[in-house]
Amino acid sequence: MTEHRVRIGIPTDSLPVTLIIELVPEPPAPPGPLWAAPSVANIRADPNTITGAIVGKLQPGDQVRELERLDGWIRHAQGWTAKSVLRLVG
Repeated sequence: MTEHRVRIGIPTDSLPVTLIIELVPEPPAPPGPLWAAPSVANIRADPNTITGAIVGKLQPGDQVRELERLDGWIRHAQGWTAKSVLRLVG
């Protein structure tokens, strides 16, 4: 949630005052692109082929929705997969 700062001036002769602030969550980000695995692809815990533990595999035809992109990696609901082994759908 984004922090918003507001300055409110209240005349001192109108004290006490009850101030009610309602925090409205940010609207969800639009869904990211859909990617497909044309062949078996590793899913890693971190976007790193050396230190990122393999936590699963995508099978040919599996599709994932991009949540984040970082240095040639795509984060999706299952973890991170190298962008080079995925194909953009559509």
